[in-house]
Amino acid sequence: MKVFHRSSGPQLSFEEASRILERAFEANEMENNSIPLEVLASYSSYRKERFTLQRTILVIIMMLFILLPLLFIPAAFTVNMDETTFPFSKKVLDRANTIEFSYVDLESPFAKEPVNIAAESVQTDNTFLKTEYLILQKDCIGEEETVGQYCLELQRINKILQSANAHVGYRVRDEIVFYLLNNKKAGGLLTDDEAMDNEILQKILPRIQGSSIAIKEMLLALFKVCVGNHAGIQPEQSDLVKNIMSLASDSNSRYRKSAEKIAFMIRRYEEDGFTSYWL
Repeated sequence: MKVFHRSSGPQLSFEEASRILERAFEANEMENNSIPLEVLASYSSYRKERFTLQRTILVIIMMLFILLPLLFIPAAFTVNMDETTFPFSKKVLDRANTIEFSYVDLESPFAKEPVNIAAESVQTDNTFLKTEYLILQKDCIGEEETVGQYCLELQRINKILQSANAHVGYRVRDEIVFYLLNNKKAGGLLTDDEAMDNEILQKILPRIQGSSIAIKEMLLALFKVCVGNHAGIQPEQSDLVKNIMSLASDSNSRYRKSAEKIAFMIRRYEEDGFTSYWL
């Protein structure tokens, strides 16, 4: 079996190649120079340039399809959490504030008098949206005492979460502290307890789900922190759900909204043997 190897011979000039083609045309009784070599060479260059241009245009179009939607995506996203969707991972929830829209008021909109609130226009630049807090130890200098108080409360809550391996990390701690500091800087739109209540509800409770007894015990301990008054709450009592639902509706609870959510999660655990933040 013979093996033929392609050898790189000397390059022919246009004149030499044209003479070879003329002889080939004469031998085959064809019209001389029917396809000049210059045309073939220029057409090959044209094909290469056209391919390069098409590829460049295609890349630009693909990049536009990918990047343009990002310019119009809002800062907040909505998602339906039901049996048809997979739950979010804790890494995703750690980077977001979860706001739930599960309870609605079906009262007729015509039954209430419209409230007209005149909004004043404010002239500002994009620095209005710039945060002052990115790194806790660097950007909170001068707020050490306040930050220390917030961290003590979070440490107390985190020890309870740790009993069921649901504790949070530094990212969640920093973002909760920044939320509380921004609330304080804005003139106290909320009290410290109301602001902490929002953060427990939006950043800590969405991470909790499971069917183990450790989840139930951890939720009960966390419930006691939220209501403040937890006399008579025992894990094995027969009317546990009734008691916690009654305590959760108490307006004197320290973290009332979180207490109501935890009461719902405990009730679901008692009824289904499994619980999570989502309805």
